[in-house]
Amino acid sequence: MATNTMSDDTAHQIVSRVAAIRDVEPTALPPLQETIDADALGALLDGQFSGTCVFIYAGCEIRAAGHGDIRVSPCLGDVPTGERSQRRLN
Repeated sequence: MATNTMSDDTAHQIVSRVAAIRDVEPTALPPLQETIDADALGALLDGQFSGTCVFIYAGCEIRAAGHGDIRVSPCLGDVPTGERSQRRLN
């Protein structure tokens, strides 16, 4: 059950940060689960895996590292809310 709690906390944290950057209500953003598997992201941040996951969510770049660090920054250029793409870094 710890992974689910971590996933919920992680998802809430990411959505809240993106909403603040985009100056919108969190409910105006698409569900994070449409972009990335929140349980897998929670497992990464919980230290079960090493590495960094980088993905685009609602016009922001999200960098999540295996040691629990989450960084959210606006993408360069104008990416519409809900634009989705993913890539994986080692």
